[in-house]
Amino acid sequence: MERSAVEVAIAQRPERPLLVVDVAMPRDIDPGVGAIPSVTLLDIDDLKDFARRSSERRRAEIGKAREILNEELDRYRSARDARQAVPLVVALREMGDDIRGRELERFGPRFAELDDATRADIEALTRGIVNKLLHEPTVRLKAAAGTDLGAAYAETLAALFDLPSGDT
Repeated sequence: MERSAVEVAIAQRPERPLLVVDVAMPRDIDPGVGAIPSVTLLDIDDLKDFARRSSERRRAEIGKAREILNEELDRYRSARDARQAVPLVVALREMGDDIRGRELERFGPRFAELDDATRADIEALTRGIVNKLLHEPTVRLKAAAGTDLGAAYAETLAALFDLPSGDT
């Protein structure tokens, strides 16, 4: 393609730039076409260079992408492991509340003569004791979830209190 033909074409479209790509071997577009204002001329070498630079930029981002992926995997695993600790925490709290309830029942006849406010105070007192006893173990279990220490805590709690381990 001759420069003059491109000059005529660009004169008919003065407000619009023109991209000309020469992929022929040997090249068949006049190299002077690239000197025309508003015309960009690319050949095979330009396209190869563009592809190489693009590939280098993508390769440079691989490390960042891996870092993001690893952070997200760690966050996912931590959340998953924390969710796996939940059934054990629920079972531990249910066990504590069941024991509390049975003990209140056992002492129920002794409380029969107490007024409602005093019985409510005893209920709140016993619930508070159970909650305070179980608070730290459950907080530590949740905090350590997803680690070897968390797995050891879960195994130990399940064994000590004869609870389902949550591995099922």
